[in-house]
Amino acid sequence: MLEQTEHQDQQSWQSPGLKTSWNGSEFDGVLKDDVSSVWPHVEKLITSGLDYTDGTLRSEDVLEELLNKSMQLWVSRRNGKVEAVCITTLKEYATTKICEFVVVAGNNMQNWIEFEGVIMAWARSHKCDKARAVFAREGWLRAALDWKRAATIIEKVL
Repeated sequence: MLEQTEHQDQQSWQSPGLKTSWNGSEFDGVLKDDVSSVWPHVEKLITSGLDYTDGTLRSEDVLEELLNKSMQLWVSRRNGKVEAVCITTLKEYATTKICEFVVVAGNNMQNWIEFEGVIMAWARSHKCDKARAVFAREGWLRAALDWKRAATIIEKVL
């Protein structure tokens, strides 16, 4: 990859998609057409979040799903630097539609935790009636706003 200055880095992946700001941070819902240019700036953070999926997903799988629009990418930046990423997907069942948080990873949570409301509003606009985080770490239950433990996932290696 070509070396880029910090300013070029920041400007190279501006998205015309959903944007908002809070507490000095900017938050973008990245459009499909912008995913490829944003990916090099967020892949490392996404990969760190995928460590908690127990090998269920790889970064290349996530990129493919983002490009075919079955997953969505959300990015929080502060002073032009990525501080958090979120990957969501919409799951439709017979009786409910769920916005599933696949990956949430970042630093300085106090700067971007409020952006959860933006994703929830977006999910409601897509007729979701629940949000779910399957691969959440225990700490998220304490930090997340108005979330509760709904179930326990157990598995057995075959």
